[in-house]
Amino acid sequence: MAVERESQTRLWNNHKGQSTEVAIVMANRSATDQEAEGVLGADAQSSGGVSDEVCRRILRDLEMRRLVPGQRLIETELALRFGVGRNAVREAIQWLAAKGIVDVTRNRSPAIRELSLDEVMEVLEVAEPLNALLARLAARKFDRSKHAQPFRQLIQELSAKGTLQDAELFAATRRKFYRLLLEVAANRELRRHFASINMQIVYAQYPSTRLQAIRAEDYLAICRAVAGGKSAEAESAAKRHVQHVRGEIVTEIAAAERALST
Repeated sequence: MAVERESQTRLWNNHKGQSTEVAIVMANRSATDQEAEGVLGADAQSSGGVSDEVCRRILRDLEMRRLVPGQRLIETELALRFGVGRNAVREAIQWLAAKGIVDVTRNRSPAIRELSLDEVMEVLEVAEPLNALLARLAARKFDRSKHAQPFRQLIQELSAKGTLQDAELFAATRRKFYRLLLEVAANRELRRHFASINMQIVYAQYPSTRLQAIRAEDYLAICRAVAGGKSAEAESAAKRHVQHVRGEIVTEIAAAERALST
């Protein structure tokens, strides 16, 4: 389905907003806590220390739509907001730019990258086989004695009505979902590549409650297949998940196009 890029830009201009202040907590963080901060993101770390924390906070704000695609990142504002020096903010922005999350254009302030529809489809094209591989490996390596309990808990959390009604809770549950799959799959190369997929930008641009509900149902299907040790079924469920996301995004854009033309 052909959709004009300028129409997509008009659509998402309506969603841009201002960031809100978030307190920064840097002490007593376990490795698991740090992993949970980045969306597929614990591998999302920069060179070290304070700039790592700034990276995680920017990623979390993007996930929670306190920052949105296209929004400018002003060093002085971020430094004040996070209670850090400008050098730490600058390092974090440089690292996020290298990961394709921040757009750095000459003579302009850095901004959260805004994807064209073609770019979104390219991200999903990469995400589909990686999600399928992750689910297949996790199902194959699933050890009931080690993994049954955390998966039971995750399935309960994904099934709870409150998870969908609370954006922050849903985000935390999604991070837990991928963290568990990556732990069970136990493939370091897959983990490294998985962390580079810019799904956080895709979901920031397309934050509808309908898409969130579709994602939750798909996560449940993947979890059940993995917990059952059904590798082929898990792989298929993971592929369908990305296909569902792709289809819903196209549907949303088409609906917005119709609304703009009336």
